Amino acid sequence: MRAYAALWVMLLHLHYGVGIKGHLNLGDGIRHGFWAVDVFFVLSGFILSLLYGSTLGAHDLRGTYRSYLAARFARIYPLHVSTLGVLALLVLGHAAVSGFSSVSEAFGLRLLVINVLLLHGWGFAGRLNWNYPSWSISTEWFAYLVLLPLLCRTLRRAPAVGVLLFGTALWTGLYVLVHHSDRLIGHQGDLWAIPRIVAEFTLGYGLFRLSSAVRIHPLASDALVAAGTLG
Repeated sequence: MRAYAALWVMLLHLHYGVGIKGHLNLGDGIRHGFWAVDVFFVLSGFILSLLYGSTLGAHDLRGTYRSYLAARFARIYPLHVSTLGVLALLVLGHAAVSGFSSVSEAFGLRLLVINVLLLHGWGFAGRLNWNYPSWSISTEWFAYLVLLPLLCRTLRRAPAVGVLLFGTALWTGLYVLVHHSDRLIGHQGDLWAIPRIVAEFTLGYGLFRLSSAVRIHPLASDALVAAGTLG
Protein backbone atom coordinates (compact mmCIF):
# COMPACT_ATOMS: atom_id res chain seq x y z
CA MET A 1 0.00 0.00 0.00
CA ARG A 2 2.91 2.34 0.73
CA ALA A 3 4.18 1.70 -2.80
CA TYR A 4 0.81 2.75 -4.26
CA ALA A 5 0.82 5.88 -2.09
CA ALA A 6 4.34 6.74 -3.28
CA LEU A 7 3.27 6.21 -6.91
CA TRP A 8 0.26 8.49 -6.42
CA VAL A 9 2.50 11.28 -5.09
CA MET A 10 5.00 10.77 -7.91
CA LEU A 11 2.24 11.10 -10.51
CA LEU A 12 1.04 14.28 -8.80
CA HIS A 13 4.51 15.84 -9.13
CA LEU A 14 4.79 14.70 -12.74
CA HIS A 15 1.36 16.13 -13.45
CA TYR A 16 2.07 19.60 -12.06
CA GLY A 17 5.81 19.90 -11.47
CA VAL A 18 7.09 18.45 -14.73
CA GLY A 19 4.16 19.80 -16.70
CA ILE A 20 2.75 16.71 -18.38
CA LYS A 21 -0.85 17.64 -17.58
CA GLY A 22 -1.16 19.36 -20.95
CA HIS A 23 0.05 16.27 -22.79
CA LEU A 24 -1.25 13.31 -20.80
CA ASN A 25 -4.58 13.03 -19.01
CA LEU A 26 -3.96 11.17 -15.75
CA GLY A 27 -7.47 11.70 -14.43
CA ASP A 28 -8.99 13.94 -11.77
CA GLY A 29 -7.74 11.69 -8.97
CA ILE A 30 -4.13 12.75 -9.59
CA ARG A 31 -4.72 16.28 -8.31
CA HIS A 32 -5.65 14.79 -4.93
CA GLY A 33 -2.34 12.96 -4.73
CA PHE A 34 -1.27 14.98 -1.69
CA TRP A 35 -3.58 12.75 0.36
CA ALA A 36 -1.25 9.86 -0.42
CA VAL A 37 1.30 11.46 1.91
CA ASP A 38 -1.23 11.16 4.74
CA VAL A 39 -1.73 7.48 3.92
CA PHE A 40 2.04 7.02 3.83
CA PHE A 41 2.59 8.71 7.21
CA VAL A 42 -0.12 6.64 8.93
CA LEU A 43 1.27 3.42 7.44
CA SER A 44 4.80 4.39 8.44
CA GLY A 45 3.66 5.04 11.99
CA PHE A 46 1.95 1.65 12.09
CA ILE A 47 4.77 -0.38 10.52
CA LEU A 48 7.57 1.27 12.49
CA SER A 49 5.61 0.79 15.70
CA LEU A 50 5.25 -2.87 14.76
CA LEU A 51 9.00 -3.11 14.17
CA TYR A 52 10.28 -1.02 17.07
CA GLY A 53 7.38 -0.43 19.44
CA SER A 54 8.43 -2.90 22.13
CA THR A 55 12.12 -1.94 22.07
CA LEU A 56 11.51 1.82 22.05
CA GLY A 57 9.01 1.41 24.87
CA ALA A 58 11.56 -0.41 27.04
CA HIS A 59 12.80 1.16 30.27
CA ASP A 60 16.44 1.40 29.16
CA LEU A 61 16.95 2.82 25.67
CA ARG A 62 20.74 3.04 25.74
CA GLY A 63 22.16 1.24 22.73
CA THR A 64 18.70 0.33 21.45
CA TYR A 65 17.94 3.90 20.42
CA ARG A 66 21.32 4.27 18.71
CA SER A 67 20.94 1.08 16.68
CA TYR A 68 17.35 1.96 15.76
CA LEU A 69 18.36 5.45 14.65
CA ALA A 70 21.35 4.17 12.68
CA ALA A 71 19.08 1.75 10.80
CA ARG A 72 16.57 4.48 9.93
CA PHE A 73 19.32 6.93 8.93
CA ALA A 74 20.86 4.34 6.61
CA ARG A 75 17.42 3.74 5.13
CA ILE A 76 16.72 7.32 4.04
CA TYR A 77 19.85 9.47 4.02
CA PRO A 78 22.01 7.98 1.23
CA LEU A 79 19.26 8.38 -1.37
CA HIS A 80 18.38 11.85 -0.08
CA VAL A 81 21.93 13.19 -0.21
CA SER A 82 22.55 11.52 -3.59
CA THR A 83 19.55 13.15 -5.28
CA LEU A 84 20.40 16.46 -3.62
CA GLY A 85 23.96 16.17 -4.91
CA VAL A 86 22.77 15.56 -8.47
CA LEU A 87 20.51 18.60 -8.25
CA ALA A 88 23.38 20.71 -6.87
CA LEU A 89 25.52 19.73 -9.87
CA LEU A 90 22.71 20.75 -12.23
CA VAL A 91 22.38 24.12 -10.48
CA LEU A 92 26.15 24.68 -10.68
CA GLY A 93 26.07 23.78 -14.36
CA HIS A 94 23.30 26.27 -14.98
CA ALA A 95 25.22 28.95 -13.04
CA ALA A 96 28.38 28.26 -15.04
CA VAL A 97 26.51 28.83 -18.29
CA SER A 98 24.13 31.65 -17.34
CA GLY A 99 25.87 33.23 -14.35
CA PHE A 100 25.17 32.93 -10.64
CA SER A 101 22.85 35.92 -10.75
CA SER A 102 20.43 33.78 -12.77
CA VAL A 103 20.13 31.20 -9.98
CA SER A 104 16.99 31.51 -7.87
CA GLU A 105 17.27 32.24 -4.15
CA ALA A 106 15.51 28.91 -3.64
CA PHE A 107 18.83 27.29 -4.53
CA GLY A 108 20.96 29.33 -2.13
CA LEU A 109 23.72 27.98 0.12
CA ARG A 110 21.81 28.45 3.39
CA LEU A 111 18.87 26.43 2.10
CA LEU A 112 21.25 23.79 0.78
CA VAL A 113 22.73 23.35 4.26
CA ILE A 114 19.23 23.06 5.73
CA ASN A 115 18.45 20.36 3.16
CA VAL A 116 21.69 18.47 3.85
CA LEU A 117 20.81 18.45 7.57
CA LEU A 118 17.29 17.15 6.78
CA LEU A 119 15.69 20.17 8.45
CA HIS A 120 13.87 21.58 5.43
CA GLY A 121 10.52 20.03 6.40
CA TRP A 122 10.66 21.40 9.95
CA GLY A 123 9.55 24.94 9.14
CA PHE A 124 13.04 26.45 8.78
CA ALA A 125 13.08 26.77 5.00
CA GLY A 126 10.01 28.95 4.57
CA ARG A 127 9.59 28.24 0.84
CA LEU A 128 9.90 25.56 -1.82
CA ASN A 129 13.57 24.95 -2.47
CA TRP A 130 16.11 22.48 -3.79
CA ASN A 131 14.68 18.94 -3.95
CA TYR A 132 11.40 20.11 -2.45
CA PRO A 133 9.44 16.80 -2.57
CA SER A 134 11.91 15.49 0.02
CA TRP A 135 10.19 17.61 2.70
CA SER A 136 8.35 14.40 3.64
CA ILE A 137 11.69 12.61 4.19
CA SER A 138 12.70 15.46 6.49
CA THR A 139 9.53 15.18 8.54
CA GLU A 140 9.92 11.39 8.71
CA TRP A 141 13.40 11.99 10.14
CA PHE A 142 11.79 14.12 12.85
CA ALA A 143 9.43 11.24 13.56
CA TYR A 144 12.36 8.80 13.82
CA LEU A 145 14.36 11.09 16.10
CA VAL A 146 11.68 12.26 18.49
CA LEU A 147 8.11 11.33 17.74
CA LEU A 148 8.09 7.53 17.56
CA PRO A 149 10.21 7.03 20.72
CA LEU A 150 7.99 9.55 22.51
CA LEU A 151 4.79 7.79 21.45
CA CYS A 152 6.13 4.36 22.39
CA ARG A 153 7.18 5.53 25.85
CA THR A 154 4.39 7.89 26.86
CA LEU A 155 1.35 6.14 25.36
CA ARG A 156 2.33 2.49 25.83
CA ARG A 157 -0.10 2.06 28.73
CA ALA A 158 -2.92 4.11 27.21
CA PRO A 159 -5.91 2.21 25.78
CA ALA A 160 -5.59 1.59 22.04
CA VAL A 161 -8.96 3.18 21.32
CA GLY A 162 -7.93 6.21 23.36
CA VAL A 163 -4.74 6.59 21.31
CA LEU A 164 -6.76 6.38 18.08
CA LEU A 165 -9.24 8.97 19.33
CA PHE A 166 -6.36 11.23 20.37
CA GLY A 167 -4.74 10.92 16.93
CA THR A 168 -8.08 11.54 15.22
CA ALA A 169 -8.66 14.66 17.32
CA LEU A 170 -5.18 15.97 16.46
CA TRP A 171 -5.70 15.36 12.76
CA THR A 172 -9.21 16.85 12.72
CA GLY A 173 -8.05 19.95 14.57
CA LEU A 174 -5.14 20.38 12.17
CA TYR A 175 -7.38 19.94 9.13
CA VAL A 176 -9.80 22.59 10.40
CA LEU A 177 -6.95 25.03 11.09
CA VAL A 178 -5.40 24.48 7.68
CA HIS A 179 -8.75 24.68 5.88
CA HIS A 180 -9.58 27.99 7.49
CA SER A 181 -6.12 29.39 6.81
CA ASP A 182 -6.53 28.60 3.08
CA ARG A 183 -3.32 26.61 2.98
CA LEU A 184 -2.66 23.05 1.84
CA ILE A 185 -1.90 20.53 4.53
CA GLY A 186 1.79 19.79 4.63
CA HIS A 187 3.04 22.48 2.24
CA GLN A 188 6.82 22.09 2.26
CA GLY A 189 8.78 24.68 4.19
CA ASP A 190 6.00 25.93 6.44
CA LEU A 191 4.97 24.91 9.93
CA TRP A 192 2.19 22.49 8.99
CA ALA A 193 4.34 19.48 8.09
CA ILE A 194 5.44 18.61 11.64
CA PRO A 195 1.92 18.80 13.17
CA ARG A 196 0.71 16.71 10.23
CA ILE A 197 3.14 13.87 10.87
CA VAL A 198 2.55 14.08 14.64
CA ALA A 199 -1.17 13.47 14.12
CA GLU A 200 -0.71 10.73 11.53
CA PHE A 201 2.09 8.83 13.26
CA THR A 202 -0.11 8.90 16.36
CA LEU A 203 -2.89 7.30 14.31
CA GLY A 204 -0.42 4.71 13.02
CA TYR A 205 0.76 3.96 16.54
CA GLY A 206 -2.88 3.65 17.64
CA LEU A 207 -3.54 1.14 14.84
CA PHE A 208 -0.50 -0.83 15.98
CA ARG A 209 -1.81 -0.90 19.55
CA LEU A 210 -5.24 -1.95 18.33
CA SER A 211 -3.78 -4.73 16.17
CA SER A 212 -1.77 -5.94 19.18
CA ALA A 213 -4.89 -5.97 21.32
CA VAL A 214 -6.95 -8.00 18.85
CA ARG A 215 -3.99 -10.25 17.98
CA ILE A 216 -3.90 -10.27 14.19
CA HIS A 217 -2.98 -13.50 12.42
CA PRO A 218 0.78 -14.28 12.66
CA LEU A 219 1.09 -14.52 8.87
CA ALA A 220 -0.40 -11.04 8.47
CA SER A 221 1.93 -9.70 11.15
CA ASP A 222 4.97 -11.26 9.45
CA ALA A 223 3.90 -9.79 6.11
CA LEU A 224 3.63 -6.31 7.62
CA VAL A 225 7.04 -6.60 9.27
CA ALA A 226 8.53 -7.72 5.95
CA ALA A 227 6.87 -4.80 4.18
CA GLY A 228 8.27 -2.40 6.75
CA THR A 229 11.76 -3.84 6.42
CA LEU A 230 11.72 -3.60 2.63
CA GLY A 231 9.87 -0.27 2.44
